[in-house]
Amino acid sequence: MRDRGQYMCQINTSPMKNQVGYIKVVVPPHIDETLTSKDIDVREGDNVSLLCSSTGSPEPEITWRREDGEPISLGSEKVLSVGGNYLNISKVSRMHMGAYLCIATNGIPPAVSKRIFLGINFSPMIWIPNQLIGAPLGTDVVLDCHLEAHPTSVTYWMRESGVIIISNQKYVSVDVSQENYKGQLRLTIRDLEPDDYEIPGPSNARGVLPAISEKLRNDLSDNSITDKSAPKENHGSKDTDDVIRPYQEDTEPENVNSSAPVHTYKLLHVLVLLVSFQPRLVPR
Repeated sequence: MRDRGQYMCQINTSPMKNQVGYIKVVVPPHIDETLTSKDIDVREGDNVSLLCSSTGSPEPEITWRREDGEPISLGSEKVLSVGGNYLNISKVSRMHMGAYLCIATNGIPPAVSKRIFLGINFSPMIWIPNQLIGAPLGTDVVLDCHLEAHPTSVTYWMRESGVIIISNQKYVSVDVSQENYKGQLRLTIRDLEPDDYEIPGPSNARGVLPAISEKLRNDLSDNSITDKSAPKENHGSKDTDDVIRPYQEDTEPENVNSSAPVHTYKLLHVLVLLVSFQPRLVPR
């Protein structure tokens, strides 16, 4: 860059002759890591501004894109790319969570990019795909629950009595998937037997499994979830899906050591019942 400027070639004759030339030095783009934004976590509903600082000659142009190729939501508008050193997003939601690329180009190869991960912190929520599950004795039954949380939540299944369910030959708990803030838990109860049910009374021929809860906890301090916490997307029909709101329990199970609040979701209190269909004996 120091060599850039005007140069003159001169011939000392009479009269004197000279020729003036200009040297332009081109430099490929470079992203200044000290001035560019780092990975950041913000609360849902806040405003966020990401900065990408670059140098080069000619001056680089900055373009922002999502790493996954999805469009960037800016209010009611969705765009595939945003130009400029700043990426400003108002009232971020969990849908904005992900990795963003700031790409610097100036026509001199190679182009360079910087990856910045934007995390959105929000209180955990959970919903169930099936409200009613039927299974006869001696068979296996599967309970599914879908959850959304960031930071990543601590999850476990428990009986209504407060006993935490540990995976063994009887119970198998599996974390089926986890993508960004979304996850799915699956509990398989093997070989249903009478001890798995509580019988309401002799007038009711159905056996109902004692309520099983799925608990999750993250590092947020909110004790409630508002409507804006639920993603505005279709999880199924109103007859089969239900978003379960959390409540606070006075005590925390002994097996969990943390000062963070515990959000409890009673799955089977919302008609998520395991029903034992027992054949009736017809007298001959």
